[in-house]
Amino acid sequence: MKNFVKAIDKTQAAFKYLRGKCPGLSEAKIKEGVFVGPQIHELLRDDAFDHALCGYAARYQELAKKIKEQVPDAEISDEVGRKGSFEVKINGKLIFSKIETSGFPFSEDIVEAVKKIKDGGSCEKIIRNKKICILQ
Repeated sequence: MKNFVKAIDKTQAAFKYLRGKCPGLSEAKIKEGVFVGPQIHELLRDDAFDHALCGYAARYQELAKKIKEQVPDAEISDEVGRKGSFEVKINGKLIFSKIETSGFPFSEDIVEAVKKIKDGGSCEKIIRNKKICILQ
């Protein structure tokens, strides 16, 4: 775990999440990756840490920014879902699911769907996606 924590970019969401999750540890100890067994097991089971580590927060922020650029009055919110999920809903309707498509959405497809619905139209589920690479 020590090398794992050392490898995390200190400016990204995963490290910030660790910082908030372990308030009793000093900045120096977190940077050194000093964790005890129960903390390690808790983090590995934590879906929010998984989302932060895998860049889901950054992908969400990027998508939200692009939506706001094109549809300034759009109300956007996020929530941590189940492990491995990245879902986009418009007015409660699921329009994209990473679990179903095995990839992340193209932002232009989501922005276009938001525009259509805002203008009173409808939108079919989006299946076009950016495939992800999983190394095992």
